[in-house]
Amino acid sequence: MPDDLNKSEDRTIVVGGFDSDNVAGVSHVGDATVLVSSLASDPAPVAASSVAAVDEEPTLALLQNRFELKQLLGAGGMGAVYRALDRRKVEASDREPMVAIKVLNSDFKDHPQAIVSLQREARKSQQLAHPNIVNVYDFDRDDDVVYMTMEYMDGAPLDELIREKSGIGFELEAAKTILSNISSALDYAHKKNIIHSDFKPGNIFVLKDGSAKVFDFGIARAVSSQNVVQGTGVTTLFDAASLGALTPAYASYEMLSGGEPSPSDDIYALACVAYELFSGRHPFNKVAADKAKEQGLKPDRLKNLSRREWKVLAKGLSFQHGDRYHSVADFSDSFYGRGRWQVVAVVSAIVLSLSLSASGYYQYVNTVDEEVLREDIAADMSLKFERDRVSKELRDLIKSNLLTDAWDSEIKQLLAEYGELAPLDTALALEIQSALAAAYLVEANGLIDRGSLMTAERYISKAESWGDTVNAHAIRNQLDELQSAEVIRVAEQQRIAQQNMLEAELIKQKKEEQARVRAARDQQIAQQKAAAMERKKTIAAAGQSLTCNGLDIQNNASTKITLLKQRYPDAYKSAEAGFIEKILDCVDKQQVTRPSEAEMVKRQAMALFPMSTALAKQTIDYCLRLKPGSGGRSNRNICKDRITSSLYSPVMVSVAENDRRFAIGKYEVSEREFSIYCRDTGCGHSASSNKPVTNISIEEARGYLGWLSRKTGFSYRLPNYADWYLSASAANSKIDADRNCYLRYAGIEKGNVLVDVSTGKKNRFGLVNAVGNAQEWVMDGDSVVAAGGNRRDAMSECLVTTMRPHSGQADSLTGFRFIRDI
Repeated sequence: MPDDLNKSEDRTIVVGGFDSDNVAGVSHVGDATVLVSSLASDPAPVAASSVAAVDEEPTLALLQNRFELKQLLGAGGMGAVYRALDRRKVEASDREPMVAIKVLNSDFKDHPQAIVSLQREARKSQQLAHPNIVNVYDFDRDDDVVYMTMEYMDGAPLDELIREKSGIGFELEAAKTILSNISSALDYAHKKNIIHSDFKPGNIFVLKDGSAKVFDFGIARAVSSQNVVQGTGVTTLFDAASLGALTPAYASYEMLSGGEPSPSDDIYALACVAYELFSGRHPFNKVAADKAKEQGLKPDRLKNLSRREWKVLAKGLSFQHGDRYHSVADFSDSFYGRGRWQVVAVVSAIVLSLSLSASGYYQYVNTVDEEVLREDIAADMSLKFERDRVSKELRDLIKSNLLTDAWDSEIKQLLAEYGELAPLDTALALEIQSALAAAYLVEANGLIDRGSLMTAERYISKAESWGDTVNAHAIRNQLDELQSAEVIRVAEQQRIAQQNMLEAELIKQKKEEQARVRAARDQQIAQQKAAAMERKKTIAAAGQSLTCNGLDIQNNASTKITLLKQRYPDAYKSAEAGFIEKILDCVDKQQVTRPSEAEMVKRQAMALFPMSTALAKQTIDYCLRLKPGSGGRSNRNICKDRITSSLYSPVMVSVAENDRRFAIGKYEVSEREFSIYCRDTGCGHSASSNKPVTNISIEEARGYLGWLSRKTGFSYRLPNYADWYLSASAANSKIDADRNCYLRYAGIEKGNVLVDVSTGKKNRFGLVNAVGNAQEWVMDGDSVVAAGGNRRDAMSECLVTTMRPHSGQADSLTGFRFIRDI
């Protein structure tokens, strides 16, 4: 067994022949075949000795009183495949009684060409008797269940093996073995004038011995433009491509352009699969051929292939039909280096064979008469066997005494067949005709005794048609007498019946009038009950549509609540407050983990309840989802509040200690952020740099925070010293050595100017420039202080503990950042 399959010993047992994921209704999962894990503990083929173990499995269904569906193996767009026990094989002590059964699913069966597609798949696959093509046994139906029986295999689909070897590929010899097998299968199918049209790893099965088999010829298309499957005598009256069954990553440029099917289409797909075998990846990263051509994509050179092998593979991957090989045989011979010397060897062998045949000609002539005699004897024996078979079938049918039209017709056909086989033997025909006429007359007599005179007439006519006119005439006379007496009896019965009918009509009319009164009353009561039930259901549906899990206001809830409002306005008015309360509760729960979804729910709810003040006041807190201290781990762990549809507050990070939890500005408030407030309120500050805003008073800073609170619906404030110190010190995290404080040393001077608020390293909580740059206003009780030092403080004095009293008046050294409670 190749090393590439050593890991596959415990794989699911899967069979060929079920469609992949290209038919509408199946959620696309790339080009992989959808599989279901096996429940069997031992995936080896089932032998006769293990039938008892199989019988212990539950039977999912029974088809044709023969096939026990034991286990679902896989499902695709066209149907499902089951492991099944064949009772006939069990009766015959077959060592391998298991088969695979492909059942057309109910959705795909509604497609007008679906059953035709499955039947064509069976017919085409039965033509393809090749060791590297999955065997298909039969196509049948049981009532409305359409199915196909196929070979049961042990191994794994190639797409699964390729995923395991992603970016690596198979060992060279294992890959070449698989490629040789699948090339041989395609070449054989093409010679039968059948194109696969959906060739891909999902339609290739690798057995445990390393060999490969191709399956799923369910969308195979005929080579000729008339779509005639040659050799079957069946004209394909549909275009299988209309079922949407092609995989873009493996479809040729011509297939994607709607061109006529060609073996070259399969060659392109074969080259793609070969590339994956040797590399573990698709040559164009699953980009379809038309898109890959537009983008000018080219496959990377595979270094594990020789120059000749790579040149052949690259040619097979050509986008244009004319640039690829014209047959799989050309591709395979070129890849494996089978050159002209082998053709010469074959021709030489043929010449040698002809020479040897010529030397034995005299011996052949001497044996011709004996051979002819042998053939004549065999023909006579065959004719006798056929006569005996037909004779036995005729006698068996007579014994069955079915007396149906189909039974009668079958006997006529067999008699005609026997007449051709034994034109001089008239005795059997007379015997059969006599027995048939007698059987019909016996049945006619019985029917007459039971009073079934009209049916008896038909059986008498049948006996006459088989030649017994004498006995048939006698019984017919008896029948005529009985029919005359029957006419008199029937007339009297009709008179009495008519009189009874008149009396019954009067009674009926009276009862009908009473029934109409009762029905009208019952209908009124039923309508009242139905109206009450409909009202109850409408109210319940509206309430149930607001369940938090999977809440869909725009489509589901809106439809049901609007219906309630239109049909039962009084009930809606009573329930409206409860509906809004449910939505508010959902928004509160969602904003903790999914604030964007909570905001969408609120927006949709406002459209449904535009007059609700409770919804209007509901705020979505994006900071709730942040874990305290997460701002120091990633720049994405920030939050901000919406001011307008396109404008947000400055970014914040989450900080907590014990029961205290709050959001604090990641950066000092910048001139650009403060200027937005000024443009809205006319405060006069117009600078728009990203440096900290200074030269404003603490009252102006509070004005900005008040404006921000009104716009967002949250409460913003200046930090108190304890919260500011907790955030700035970040539990004694290492202070930024490159902070913007005054330094003059060895020609280096810094601290002369303010730097952007985002310049510098963040501390463990995510704060930037908490120390240095602009000192920040904080509240120490009722007093205003400036904390954290500023750009003019010497490095040794520019610390997180640096704090000085401040008047709150504007200066060029003081700025601020804010806090918002969570």
